Amino acid sequence: MDRLTMWTAQDIHYEPGPADAQVRTFHVLYLHISSTQLTCSFDSSCNNQHTTMVRVLALASIATALASATPSLNVHQFRISDFLDEVDPVSLETTEAAVDQELWFSNQKLDHANPSNSNVWNQRYFVNSTFYGGPGSPVFLTIEGEWTASLSTVTSGGYYFNALAKKHKALIVSLEHRFYGKSQPFANLSTANLKYLSADQALADIANFQDFFSKSQNITADSKWVAVGASYAGMLSTWLKLKYPTRFAGTWASSAPILAKEDYFEYSDHVSEGLRYFGGDQCVNRITAATTELHRLVASSKPDDVASLNKLFKPCYEFTSNDDRGVFEGQIYGAFQGPAQANDYAKKNLDFVCKAFANTTVSPIEALSAYIGNNVPDKCTYNSLQGYIQYYQNVVIAPVDTGSRQWFYQTCSEFGFGQTTSTSIGAFSPLQFGTVDVVQRKLCAAVFNITDTAARVARTNAKYGGLKVDVPNVVSVTGTIDPWDALALTNATGAVNAKTDVVEILATSHCRDYYTPRATDSGHLVWAHQRIDQAIDRYVNGHASC
Repeated sequence: MDRLTMWTAQDIHYEPGPADAQVRTFHVLYLHISSTQLTCSFDSSCNNQHTTMVRVLALASIATALASATPSLNVHQFRISDFLDEVDPVSLETTEAAVDQELWFSNQKLDHANPSNSNVWNQRYFVNSTFYGGPGSPVFLTIEGEWTASLSTVTSGGYYFNALAKKHKALIVSLEHRFYGKSQPFANLSTANLKYLSADQALADIANFQDFFSKSQNITADSKWVAVGASYAGMLSTWLKLKYPTRFAGTWASSAPILAKEDYFEYSDHVSEGLRYFGGDQCVNRITAATTELHRLVASSKPDDVASLNKLFKPCYEFTSNDDRGVFEGQIYGAFQGPAQANDYAKKNLDFVCKAFANTTVSPIEALSAYIGNNVPDKCTYNSLQGYIQYYQNVVIAPVDTGSRQWFYQTCSEFGFGQTTSTSIGAFSPLQFGTVDVVQRKLCAAVFNITDTAARVARTNAKYGGLKVDVPNVVSVTGTIDPWDALALTNATGAVNAKTDVVEILATSHCRDYYTPRATDSGHLVWAHQRIDQAIDRYVNGHASC
């Protein structure tokens, strides 16, 4: 199991897209639009590494869509390393001979839970041996999540884990997650095939790969293994110590929402509190007034109200159901999710949002229209649930895998993570059409015939422990304005195991600790990196028990 404000590519320096067409959102979708096509690209998470977090396929997280009369959808997940150049454009001192461009483990098991299933498949991985000190030196494994893996994971100096690997003379390796990127066990993504996609199978992949890699690289028994994961991959790095307690000396989990939850309304409340932190009560009150009036217009059938809504926000179609109204309200809500989740990196961050609502000479709803319009000019706001259903029913693996159908399957089958507004209490609570039925249940049923997500979420928490997970030698890091903070270990939750380090960073967003320190870092972030450094040092030097 990486993200939603509308901003242009030049605003945040994403990889280039069509000059007049690129818009990216943050938590769940970004959009490439031409005059004839709508392309919604699925985020989530913390380019190739993510945040997702947990890129959750909640329609409440879908950004305002740029649509034509007959939109087609192509969802792509948001990656942590999309922001790498903004965070710290540094390269490790690697040598070409020491960096393997692309390697394959050709004997990965399809079904680790069934010994009688002998099917195997090819799993991609990357290695950087530039700093490796030889036998006895540690191995640092980056766990990839719901995105396409990249060589930069093991070579970029922008990732703090790589800097620590250099310090400890570690061999750096990353393993692509099954069903994402090029690591495809099947030729298509049918629901029957996706039954082999789960966190438990991914964890077993890591253990099986570790055995293969140790043998093929002559890794000696005295070499310590340390793993890191961000967002969904951070969940895996936590659970790795639970399922295989002796294989890894320790792990680092960055912004890991380890509590599965079907109706994750707290995401909305965290966005609201982040706005309050940077813009005070005035900012939150203005946005609350705007969303209150927006919902009134969306719910109304009065001709004057319909005309006002069309003028201010341009729905792509006439509303035919409350489901479509929920999609529409989700688009508007989505324009606030990105600034919250990517506050540390994006130019259009929470402070930017509050400034957009600071002009009291215009009404709150007019300020909201201007904010949305400035992000998505001269386009309509998407409002069809059926369009998303049809997109997610596509089982074809694209040449450049987006991971959208796969991640959505995982949210339906294991995690929930429906980013709703109807049950929230903050600035977006007036958006009452953003229910868990619209955000997740109806999609899960229509796309995968999954109608029991709540029960599946309960099983996930029972299996892994939720916030009561009992694991030693995990340094679990989150930020107080990260919208995923409510599902992660924090100062408030503490940790069951005394050897779990909980590090909550004041006023930081999703996966900020994952990046290499900068001179402009706050004292809180400096402290967090010191805590991570100390934990990794304990794991590598044998001062931590397994």
